[in-house]
Amino acid sequence: MSTKNKTGLSLTLVEWCNQQVNEGHELKITWDGGGDSGWAEFQIDGEGVENEYAEELLRYIDDELDYGSWAGEFSANGEALYSPEEKSFIGEDYYTEDKTIDWEVDAEIRIPKRIWFDSFHFSIDGYDSPEADFNFFIKNGFRTPEHDKILEDLNSKMNEVIDDAIEGFSMTYEFRNVYENESIARSDFEEDGDDLVYKITSLNMGTAETMERIIHLNVEEIDQKLINN
Repeated sequence: MSTKNKTGLSLTLVEWCNQQVNEGHELKITWDGGGDSGWAEFQIDGEGVENEYAEELLRYIDDELDYGSWAGEFSANGEALYSPEEKSFIGEDYYTEDKTIDWEVDAEIRIPKRIWFDSFHFSIDGYDSPEADFNFFIKNGFRTPEHDKILEDLNSKMNEVIDDAIEGFSMTYEFRNVYENESIARSDFEEDGDDLVYKITSLNMGTAETMERIIHLNVEEIDQKLINN
């Protein structure tokens, strides 16, 4: 005879889960979310099920995962299968968080001193085949064809640096994106003979770090809590 808990369930969660398994069914809890939204679902044979037993199990898997409202710059997903021997849902949770790494590069912006400009803008913002965008900012003065030729050469050289950096970065990390946005005053350049030089020593490379953890939701312990509450 089963013990009736205060939720009004006619079977304990363990009894109900074991009954489903004895009938040949697979019980599973899955979850997915991040960035302010997420969900968990109880499944029997891969199909979502909503009943009072599933509701209790999902309430406790939310506590076990501890993602609250799923708010934050992360994503998480996983699944846990019911084991009648251990009277538990056992599985893995995969937590992924975006991060930025300063990736070392060796590049320079070299401009003849005779070329007038007030500041120099440098930006990269891209996921697939990102490219550099250089530009002069001139308050008082003329933009000449030589300005444009310098930009064309710089863009070409920097795009090679970006491609090499992504290739090297991808050997260690999962590449997500590269981002730079910098305004460089003329006074920040160093003089080198007839040229002004600004060194670019690193690029902001975006990646994702994934961590795994075992999820062990003990259904027998949940039953005890429900009976005692």
